[in-house]
Amino acid sequence: TKTVLLAAVCATVTIALWAGISITRMLRGAFQRAVGVTQSIAGGNLADDVYVRDGDEFGHLFGAIVDMQTRLNGVVANVRAVADEIAQTAQEIDAANAALAAETQAQADSLSATMASTTRMTDSVRSTAQSTASVGQLAGQASKAASSGGDVVGQVVGTMKEIDASSKRIADIVAVIDGIAFQT
Repeated sequence: TKTVLLAAVCATVTIALWAGISITRMLRGAFQRAVGVTQSIAGGNLADDVYVRDGDEFGHLFGAIVDMQTRLNGVVANVRAVADEIAQTAQEIDAANAALAAETQAQADSLSATMASTTRMTDSVRSTAQSTASVGQLAGQASKAASSGGDVVGQVVGTMKEIDASSKRIADIVAVIDGIAFQT
């Protein structure tokens, strides 16, 4: 009985050691696989398939890792979509800025042309003022000529025609100035 009992104890210890070593190897392998998968995910690799074994704690652990991987994929997809929208909005803003710059340049060119036209009109007004002074002198001469006699009347009529033509030119110039002032 001692021998049988000793043999049974030795067999039990051997089975217990073998079971302990097997369980330790299995646990170590599962933990190493879990560490490897989580390090892969932490490194940015979200595409690897994770083997999930049903029915035990490691199956639940790897199921949670798969859920985490799926949710991280969703987060990354959302971030990419937002980044794409931001890039598109930035391109639209850039295009709008370019259009605004072109419109501003066109307005500046138009303003420059208006200023040049106004300068020409100012010169024309000065010329008209000088012509008006000349017309005033001609009118004075015409008055003197009219008092001199009948043969000077013909000269006065000619002078009056010149005055009339100058007055029409002045009226035309004033109308042009009014038109430019209205546009400006």
